[in-house]
Amino acid sequence: MPADVETEEGNAMRTGLASLGAACLAFTIAGVAAAGDAIDAVAVYDAVAPSVGLVVTFDDERYPVESGAGFFVGAADVFVTQLHLFAGATSASVKTADGSYVDVVGVLGHDAATDLVALRTEESGVEPAALAAARARVGATVVLGGSVDGMATAFGLGTVTDTLSDAHGNRFYSLDAPMDVWNAGAPVLDADGAVVGVAAHTQTGPVAITAQAVNALVNDDAEGGTLSDAVAAADSAGLLGELVNPARDLPSLDVDDGATPGEKAALLVALALFVVGGYELATSISP
Repeated sequence: MPADVETEEGNAMRTGLASLGAACLAFTIAGVAAAGDAIDAVAVYDAVAPSVGLVVTFDDERYPVESGAGFFVGAADVFVTQLHLFAGATSASVKTADGSYVDVVGVLGHDAATDLVALRTEESGVEPAALAAARARVGATVVLGGSVDGMATAFGLGTVTDTLSDAHGNRFYSLDAPMDVWNAGAPVLDADGAVVGVAAHTQTGPVAITAQAVNALVNDDAEGGTLSDAVAAADSAGLLGELVNPARDLPSLDVDDGATPGEKAALLVALALFVVGGYELATSISP
């Protein structure tokens, strides 16, 4: 083989090997970067775990009635949990992550539609969780907290798969994360450890009640009330109602389903009202 041909083939081989090496290096760097961007679920949850606790409700003879997970949020004396736990109760206490107890002394707000109650407790000394400033987006990774006998030791990792609404206009995130009795009522966290919602059960699967619903109960404009008010409201709380994605689940204008022009016009107005006012307003006139 002529020397110049051999040299040319050698150069081509070296160039090819160099390109392959560069590609492998780039792939490795990309993999390391992606691994660095992945959520460390344990670290995220551990930072918020001290805020997670267990509420225990009692009857008038101080016998336990119900118990369930919840969390301190915004302040060391504000605890959010599930409203239905208070049916038949006359008093309640919260077991914190360090095993100590604080009594419930009042109610900031409650909502049977979302099965949430915001409690005022004795000063707990607990570092509270913080609500996320922005809504979670579909596809976002979330971390679920939990409470086992008051100890914040259980967690799960999942994804927001959809945004849903109920007949009252409340919004929810559909989740593919593990859900069981140990984490219903516990916080759902974003990658920064901020609370984007409260874990809950529905007939169709796990959801998170949005942080905005929590904020409506704990902010300064909340009407508040007594424990007796929450107990009365708890009788109608529990399993969440039907949840839908109005933008997807309302009938389509393009479907020839026998609807009259007037009905289609009403649907068009309903869809516009959904954009402006939410599900409750839209469905109030939807055919």
